[in-house]
Amino acid sequence: MSARRPSGSFLREAAFGFVASAIAAVLATTLAYVLPGGAIVRALIAALGLTLVLRTLAQSNERTGRIVALAIWFAAAALVWFAGFGIPATVGIHLLLAWLVRALFTRSRLIEAGLDFALAVFAVSFATFAALRTGSVFFASWSFLLVHALGAAVPALADAWTRPRAGASPDDDPNRGFALALKAADEALTRIAARRI
Repeated sequence: MSARRPSGSFLREAAFGFVASAIAAVLATTLAYVLPGGAIVRALIAALGLTLVLRTLAQSNERTGRIVALAIWFAAAALVWFAGFGIPATVGIHLLLAWLVRALFTRSRLIEAGLDFALAVFAVSFATFAALRTGSVFFASWSFLLVHALGAAVPALADAWTRPRAGASPDDDPNRGFALALKAADEALTRIAARRI
């Protein structure tokens, strides 16, 4: 497995989210002439999901599995589109697919993947609130992508949670008793082996 590149900075991700939201708003206005409202929302969700998947793959140093990931995404997106799932199911499936690609290609630990999933759920909640309050495609997608941009801080947050506190005494280690017993057993075995020689 190759080393994984950090997700980027919050400002760069937020700027990307702003541009993507503006493009989504323009697309929604343009598609309103040829598609009904529900189909436009489903198409924009799929486009946003594909954008997140492609951006994740572009940020990752991982080379193995890219074509498989894209093939699975396209197959699932086609299934969702042709099966006519409702908006909540469409959002859930695309969110899950984007998170899986992100977890597999840019996250190196389980805690990072878990934090990323919690952030994705919060981003969808925030976007739903913005959509219901404003009715704007721009604000809904911008809200989602702005919260999603916080994913740049996930590795640092995971490190802070898993790293021992500065100034913590060795007595605070929950595995200290086991380590001491293991050391005593090693010393005892060394003494027994020395007596037999």
